[in-house]
Amino acid sequence: MNHRRGNYAFPGLFLAIGVYLVLAVAYGVVAPPLESPDEIGHFFATKYIADHGALPEPDKPWAQQYFYGQEGSQPPLYYWVGALILRLSGVHTGDAWNYKQVNPHTTCGSSLATGNKAFLAHDPSFPWRDSTLAIHLLRLYSTALGLATVIGVAAIARLCFPGRPWVALLCVALTALNPQYLFVSAGVNNDNMVVALCTWGVYWILRATLHGFTPATTVLIGLLIGLAALSKLTGLLLALLAGLAIWFAAWRQRRTRQALALGSFAASRLVLVGLPVLAVFGWWCLRNALLYADPLLIAHHLAIVKSHPPLPLMYMGYDIPALFRSYWGRFTCDLVPGDWYPAVWGLVVLAGCMGLVLHGRKCLSRRQQVCTGDGPPLGGGFPTQMWHPGDSVVDEHVVPVPPNLATGDTSLHVGWYDPVTGARLPVGSGDYFDLGKQDFPARSALSGGSGQRP
Repeated sequence: MNHRRGNYAFPGLFLAIGVYLVLAVAYGVVAPPLESPDEIGHFFATKYIADHGALPEPDKPWAQQYFYGQEGSQPPLYYWVGALILRLSGVHTGDAWNYKQVNPHTTCGSSLATGNKAFLAHDPSFPWRDSTLAIHLLRLYSTALGLATVIGVAAIARLCFPGRPWVALLCVALTALNPQYLFVSAGVNNDNMVVALCTWGVYWILRATLHGFTPATTVLIGLLIGLAALSKLTGLLLALLAGLAIWFAAWRQRRTRQALALGSFAASRLVLVGLPVLAVFGWWCLRNALLYADPLLIAHHLAIVKSHPPLPLMYMGYDIPALFRSYWGRFTCDLVPGDWYPAVWGLVVLAGCMGLVLHGRKCLSRRQQVCTGDGPPLGGGFPTQMWHPGDSVVDEHVVPVPPNLATGDTSLHVGWYDPVTGARLPVGSGDYFDLGKQDFPARSALSGGSGQRP
């Protein structure tokens, strides 16, 4: 059955990715230049680096003069790569200042008017030239980063549900076909880079949690965290997830290793994560501290962005409908579909929540562990390092059975795990074999078992 599912799931993945590329490129072509969220600031920050070969000055006078606004105080990785693309393409962007002309007929800001929502005046001529061509090149760069995110979502789904390829197809479809995601992925925006890096950071953290934090994997996680933080400060949140995963990996080994060894393991892995983060991201903080006495440039950012007093907690719920709409589709100048649109996506979310609850109840009812027993093969006398393909090993394990266990109402699962990391090892399409319902005799223990190394 899994093979038949895989037969349609893999072509479906490629189809969903292909549809994403077609739609994202179409969004980039149709949306007028610099009309995507904060696209003006992101483009001019990229242009400044390409023109001057230096990072933008975060002070407000410079931000206003060069039109990059608060984006000049953002971490620079997205803009560096974009500036490199502009330099290599040789596209002239000297006419970019012309795009600051406001459309005199715009209805932006009016919820009643339905046409002419473009805030800026645009030249519709084709083929694109100069700054118009540069903007579309950077949009393709963002679309490629969005593709990396979509592939990362598929990788996470395959990792978490190895025997269910249709889950990866569903996750990719919900990500790649989200209209708001397509709109953002088709614009010049550093969110595309930080989301892609965080997606792959989550993948490697999950992989390490399942299969062990090897030194190479741990360093790779640190590099991804550093790159994500160098794209946008929110990428630092990935460090918290990595720290929790390392703590969980150490806690899972508590039965097989002493406390001192567990502490040493956790400390060494935290160091292996932290050093790449400091190397990739720390220099930017040090530079800002020396030049502006503001390591993260948060004060400079807030000096440009209009700030509002914090809302009382009781009023924050009023923003939930607006946040929901913006997640699924809120475009230029609050151009949104009718009330039917969020209602449809609300039904999708409700169906997903109901499925999650039902699946959770099913798992709790089927996988409640009532007894367990484990040990190395033949009491440690025949470790797996000595096995060869085709060897048969007959071993016996005693599992204490509670006297009140209901006959025929319990399944027996057998599996493997790494005694060093505690990570469960793949068996078949999952991490255990289900031997089905068992009729336990009225005795205090169940014994017996045999295994053959794959």
